[in-house]
Amino acid sequence: MSEGTAPNSEQGYDPDATIFTDLYPLLYASESPISGSYSKTSELTTAYADAWSGGLRGKSVLDVGCAYGTTTLALTRYAPANIVCIDPSKQMIELLRMLLRTDKNIASYLEVAGAHKVMSPQHLKALQKDLEARRQEVAGGPYKGNVYPAAKDIHRYAAEGAIQSDVAVLNNVFHWPVKQNMSEGESLDTAVNTTLKAIHRVLCVGGVVVLMEPHDFVHLSDPAQEEYATTNSMVGHPLFAKFHSIFNELLKEHHGIDRGIPQTSGLFPEAKWQEWADRAGFELIGFNQREVLLPCDPAAAFHVRLPMVLRNIKITFAEKIALGEETMKRFNEAVTREERAEPIRNQYFWIGLRKR
Repeated sequence: MSEGTAPNSEQGYDPDATIFTDLYPLLYASESPISGSYSKTSELTTAYADAWSGGLRGKSVLDVGCAYGTTTLALTRYAPANIVCIDPSKQMIELLRMLLRTDKNIASYLEVAGAHKVMSPQHLKALQKDLEARRQEVAGGPYKGNVYPAAKDIHRYAAEGAIQSDVAVLNNVFHWPVKQNMSEGESLDTAVNTTLKAIHRVLCVGGVVVLMEPHDFVHLSDPAQEEYATTNSMVGHPLFAKFHSIFNELLKEHHGIDRGIPQTSGLFPEAKWQEWADRAGFELIGFNQREVLLPCDPAAAFHVRLPMVLRNIKITFAEKIALGEETMKRFNEAVTREERAEPIRNQYFWIGLRKR
């Protein structure tokens, strides 16, 4: 039995009807306290936005694909006049609104939402602690501007004739609308142009957009640089293949399903960005690569991501969680503490565009 593809399922196979749709925001949020990757990229994305726009203070900022507000919170530290946060997921926006309020109990929210259905107890506990810390930062922070969350994607937001912003940020987001457009029959060039045109419509003349994409989706022109980026990324970590090999053995043993080791997609070639920017009415003002260390237990980082990366594996979340726990047990027996001391290196790319 080979790894199947679930129809109309961009996020993942959902054998329990709407569980994944309703709870994938919590799955994404659960990675943050384990690896810290979203917090680090949010800090860097907002720093690039501040530098490339000449300063965010007093400006109108659009946070596209805001999720549960990691980048939104980072933006508040630069004192923009207002932040409009949009995400196509109603559940993501609900989670963000919950964090912006101070009168809602986080433990009760997670229990009612059913977070235990899609994550292990230790990940749920870490998530609750992280969300409570974010709530405290929001409540005690000095930001006096306005935050406006809305459950909309960038195409709908642009089509509605939204008020134009000075700056837009897309932190680990751009590939989502592009892949959605491609799933509807558009070529890569057309899908990129469609999305960039939507962003173009919601920016003031001279406005800046900052796109952050991980190496998962960016392919470098220079072969040596591409090899380095692949080797020094999560998929290139010495223990990544071992962890997923153990999981795959268990998946085959318990469910008869064959699965490969995850690889990068190279969706966005470096050489295309100048052409894409020109075609959509932008000036390319930056293409920066940064290597970010995630000083976490690599096994913990691989483990927490399992329910997200098992997109098309047709078993229930309970079965995925059980396999993840068994994988960790076997992995712990197979590797030494010294082997696990090597931090995860990830390569991230920041693309800056200015509206003509």
